[in-house]
This record gives sequence, structure tokens and C-alpha cells, in this order.
Amino acid sequence: MPFLPSARHHAARRRIALKRLMRGAAIAVALTVVYLGFLAAQNHEARLYFEKLRQDDPARYLDDVRKREGFASYLDKLRLLEGYEHFQTKAPAFLLGRWTLRKQPERITPGYVFPDCANPIAFQDGQVDIGSGDKRQEITTLYSISGHDIWLSTVGYGLVKVGIVAYAAGIDHLELVPPGQGTRAYAYLCGN
Repeated sequence: MPFLPSARHHAARRRIALKRLMRGAAIAVALTVVYLGFLAAQNHEARLYFEKLRQDDPARYLDDVRKREGFASYLDKLRLLEGYEHFQTKAPAFLLGRWTLRKQPERITPGYVFPDCANPIAFQDGQVDIGSGDKRQEITTLYSISGHDIWLSTVGYGLVKVGIVAYAAGIDHLELVPPGQGTRAYAYLCGN
């Protein structure tokens, strides 16, 4: 007569299997808790690092924010860190320099700088220069940041909104109606 396992034998096997399953689940839960604790500690360390960097080296902190979180977050932190919620003569560093004004948006690769500065606009601390040669116009200017835009408070032309079109960490172009001009222009960084 063949051996037939009894009901007691089946119950014992089920208890052993259930114990193994419960032990495996407990280990999985414990490992998950340890891993989440590790992530929380790493997150806390990163927060402390960036807070210290923000205080010790604000320029590097802002550069890290721009690269890590994108230009919109960078602009918000720049506004708070450097006081751009109020108008000031100091132009934001990324805006300084010469830009070429175009009538239509252009498709360019990231980081491209136009070699020529036809129809230039130059942002400087305390002023904006439009045009070149005899047609150059110097306009006294204060700068402020609101949301994702730069605001210029210009002498003789009032407030000018400069929209920033940025992809990830870099600026593609600026959109504005230049002081003294009635039509929207698209500004791109340029060389000479």
C-alpha cells in the first residue's frame, strides 16, 4: 500500500512554507526600511552641502542649481539670493554682453553664438545700448526679475519686459520690444 500523507503532514508543510514566506517578507521590509533611511540621510547631507555652498560660494551654488534643476529654478534662486526682487543697477551676469536683434526666431544649436552683431543690443550694469555707431543709443536702466522674466526700468521708455526662452540649463534667446522700437525682437548672443 502506497504511503499517503496525512492531513497533519500537509498542515505541517503549510506552516513551514508560511514561516519561510513570513521570514522573507520581514527581511524585505527590513531592507526597504534600511534603504529608505539611507536615502533620507543622503538627502539630508545634500541639503546641508547646498546650504553651505549657497553661503560660502553663491556663484558656484547658482551654477550648480542651473545645471541640476534648470534655468527657471536658477532664475528664481538668483532673484532671491542677489536681491533682484527690487530694481538695481547691476545686470544679471547671464544677461551681460552683446546680443543681436532678429525680427524672427532662429533655430540654433545650444551654445551657439552669432559671429556678427548686426542690430546689436548690449546689456551692461546700469544701462542698455541699442544700435551701433552714430545710431547707438545709451539708455539708463535698472534690472529686476519677476517670475521667468527680466524687467528693465528705463529712463524715457518706462518698463520693458525681457522674456527668457531657455532649454534645460541654457538660454536659447531673449524676447523683447526694445526701448524706442515698436515691434517684438528676438535677441541672440553674438560675438563682435
